[in-house]
Amino acid sequence: MFKSAAKPIHLDAKVVQALKKTALFRGVSAEEISAMSGCLNVRVRTFERGETILRSGDTVRDLGVVVSGSVHIVRDGYWGDENLMSVMGPGNVFAENYACMRDVPLDVNVFAADDTCVAFLNVQRVSQTCSSVCPFHQRLSENLINEIAHKNLNLSRKMSYVVQRSTRKKVMAYLSSVAMEQGSPKFEIPMNRQELADYLAVDRSALSTTLGKLKSEGVISFSRNHFELKQALPDA
Repeated sequence: MFKSAAKPIHLDAKVVQALKKTALFRGVSAEEISAMSGCLNVRVRTFERGETILRSGDTVRDLGVVVSGSVHIVRDGYWGDENLMSVMGPGNVFAENYACMRDVPLDVNVFAADDTCVAFLNVQRVSQTCSSVCPFHQRLSENLINEIAHKNLNLSRKMSYVVQRSTRKKVMAYLSSVAMEQGSPKFEIPMNRQELADYLAVDRSALSTTLGKLKSEGVISFSRNHFELKQALPDA
């Protein structure tokens, strides 16, 4: 247990409402978020598109919550190649694993993919009960555990896509998974073509060719980020 911070930190109403919609603050009211802002040592920062938010090699104590904009998590290879690990939009949490491990340095870079607002929260104060024993603090700790578990599940899913032997199989595995997760053959993905190619570890031109063939075969239809899976079963 730690001693609570002195006074609540004033947060803009838009920031409070954005936090309220996140999985991390599920079940916590806007009034409770405002009241616990000092306890959690909330800091809000804005970043311009392309700006580095966190750098590989850094050690962190705070987790980040995307309030607006979007964030890319990128791992650099030895020869300078980049692997897009994840795309984070409003409500998504990042760096929580590293913050929980405390002294383990980041092995990824975190960039603002757009003009982005991020709320940073001290992870120790999220995971541990404060001296004031906030009635909603336990709920926040449980939400953090669920968020970490969900993130690990998403990583496992990504591995199931990239281990496929062809671009076609990678694309179909990914689109199938998204459709099943959303419970509908019609859905929107959170990535543009380059981001999707990086995420699936394929060449962008190969991705475009594959999507075009699947569309011409009647397997899928799409317009920008909107996709629909058809009933046709192609030869994989």
